[in-house]
Amino acid sequence: MGKFLQKKQKKKAEDRKAAQKKVLDLGAFAAQSKLIKKAKTHKGRKILDKKGPQIVEGKKTAIFIKGQKASNTIQQVMRDLITLRGEPDATRVYMRSGHDMHPLENVVPLESMASKNDCPLFCFGHSMKKRPDNLIIGRTFDGKALDLFEFGVEEYKSIQDFSAKQEVPRDLKPVLIFQGEFFEFSERHQRLKSLLYELFHQRDLKEINITEMKRVLVFTATEENTVQVRHYEVSGKLSEAGIQLGDVEFKEVGPHFNMKLRRNQIASNDLYKAACRKPKIANVEKKKARKNVYTTDIGEKRGKVYIQQQDLQTIANRKFFRKQANGGPNAAAPAVPPKKKTEADEV
Repeated sequence: MGKFLQKKQKKKAEDRKAAQKKVLDLGAFAAQSKLIKKAKTHKGRKILDKKGPQIVEGKKTAIFIKGQKASNTIQQVMRDLITLRGEPDATRVYMRSGHDMHPLENVVPLESMASKNDCPLFCFGHSMKKRPDNLIIGRTFDGKALDLFEFGVEEYKSIQDFSAKQEVPRDLKPVLIFQGEFFEFSERHQRLKSLLYELFHQRDLKEINITEMKRVLVFTATEENTVQVRHYEVSGKLSEAGIQLGDVEFKEVGPHFNMKLRRNQIASNDLYKAACRKPKIANVEKKKARKNVYTTDIGEKRGKVYIQQQDLQTIANRKFFRKQANGGPNAAAPAVPPKKKTEADEV
């Protein structure tokens, strides 16, 4: 009986801690939101609206930062990631000098640097005695770190180590493939999948040209803490028939490396839902349908108005009478000209 009560009390204590952590996460988010200054000018409002949540988001900017101590391997890995990303106008690079940061212990300096450069994505590389070739990737929400993943880079081969000629331009949109059951059932891997997609996703396309699908970036979760990264190039011409028959040749062009997961900090479910929430928009189609009201293709709201038929007999209009030549009941009497006055009449 005593063991049962101890287990029950232990479970209550764990639930209490989880509830406190949830309140702290949401409280910190609410406090940070209240500290944001309101704009006083029209220009300031435009800047804040641009930084706020967008219905249609553009390119997400990423910042690459080198730590105070970084090996040649981790520096080359970050350069290859910049090349794979293929967005020079949406990439900020700070790799000339080292930065004394430890994001897993104190993430505030990294948050400040990412916020100043308006970068919701970040990549930090450094090396330590206990954690050599350390790579940290993450993202922010409302100026605060949302998800952080720390990896150790293993079995690295750079793009220059491959003999294949770089015939494919890096500005082509890559095909992202995520393999492994961990990406489907593990919440941590699902967050990692979403983060990698945002990092290498360039733009949304409604239609694609199969002949331009030349790059394939593959992420394979072989183990719980290991993710393989491979980059392939489609050799030869690509056609729909060849894809259906499986007659597609690939050649590896690099980079080639494995990421060993060391530590991670992911946001709570409530905070993650708040980050994924989309702003409300005035959607005419979802509103209650109004009779005889419609919206044109360019967004103009128009409607039809029906009125009762007007009685033309009651209209106060001017009436005209037609004179008859031979006279008649409706013929007007001939006008008698006035008589001229004479001298006799005056006497």
